[in-house]
Amino acid sequence: MLVISLTVSCSKDNSEEIGNDLTGVNATYNMMVDYNDKGSQIPELTESNYLFESDLYTFYLKTEINKLETKINNWAEIAPKNPKYEEVQADIKKAKESLIGLYENLENIKPLIGIKPPRKPRPCLGKDNDAIPCINPKRFSLLVTTDDVEILSLSLSDSKNNTIAVNNSKETHQPLPEYKNLLYYTSVQLKEIQPMVEATLSIQKQVKGKTFIYKVPVMVRQD
Repeated sequence: MLVISLTVSCSKDNSEEIGNDLTGVNATYNMMVDYNDKGSQIPELTESNYLFESDLYTFYLKTEINKLETKINNWAEIAPKNPKYEEVQADIKKAKESLIGLYENLENIKPLIGIKPPRKPRPCLGKDNDAIPCINPKRFSLLVTTDDVEILSLSLSDSKNNTIAVNNSKETHQPLPEYKNLLYYTSVQLKEIQPMVEATLSIQKQVKGKTFIYKVPVMVRQD
């Protein structure tokens, strides 16, 4: 934290402009500015400049769970007389094992206790009219995580696989003192992009020594 001291001296001439007789008074004001260990000023969370990583991961897990459960239900309708019955049973077993892992990951997402960040951005409707995460291209600059998650890399790509945003490696996994250091942030560098475009956010993170890589669709929305 850097403390900047500013001393203001009031003479007869400028005291009248202020509206009070402060002639000869010297006033010192201290302004506290927080900096991270990279020497950059710590950002302030607003209602539109960040995405919460656990929300994105929850969205991803629930989407994958829904896909697998739909497949299992469809496979269950295949009759034993069908030539592919045995093959399908093996697929069902494998899918159920994957479901267990997905549900475990969902349960292990660390909840927020005792802290309340700003209101999260509202979701958008994707190309299939389903709710997906939104970003504002003029304001989005941070990916926020709980203290047990470290972002290793992230990138945002458009439908043509052009990279339109990457993480700033100098601003990765930095604490937010305002939230008792229970929240961390990764700074994001966003290139110029047209609004109302569906893109793909790829995230590589580490939790308790384990590395996860996942992708989620996001809508670039201009407010």
